[in-house]
Amino acid sequence: MTTHGLNISAINHIGIVVADIERAVEEYWDEFGIGPWQIFTFGPSAKRTTVRGEPCAFSLRIAKAQVGAIAIELIQPLDGPTPHQEFLYQRGQGVQHLGVVVEDLERAVEQMARLGFDELTSAYGMGVDGDGGAVYFDTQSVLGTTLELCDPPKRRYPPETVYPPSGA
Repeated sequence: MTTHGLNISAINHIGIVVADIERAVEEYWDEFGIGPWQIFTFGPSAKRTTVRGEPCAFSLRIAKAQVGAIAIELIQPLDGPTPHQEFLYQRGQGVQHLGVVVEDLERAVEQMARLGFDELTSAYGMGVDGDGGAVYFDTQSVLGTTLELCDPPKRRYPPETVYPPSGA
């Protein structure tokens, strides 16, 4: 099912910025039963990344857990000036963005620009086959949060670790 405008096909995830990913996954698991978590380092494998339209290398530690049809994505900023780092510095930990899957990322990005929303950051080529993309927009004035447009890669890299560990 698609919606008018951006051709959003799914709400994919809720992005939550955290200061310490290991502590956060333990707390979410122990206190709320959310998990298991797949933990990755994002950045080095991406083919092209930008911040506010300029090429910029950055890295994030990301943990994902599926809760029904929607994932929870915990993000710990590591290196580089990102909206995630700005959010953590200005507001502390908390919900930073809503991630949606769009049918045509390029068209959706053009539509957001036509609507006057500023692009905050982008990453392309993060899948095993060099596909996939994500672009964040400042939609605070309308949505009260940042919007991430996603074109998930067909094949993802395996997680570096899982929490809780198997057999725990």
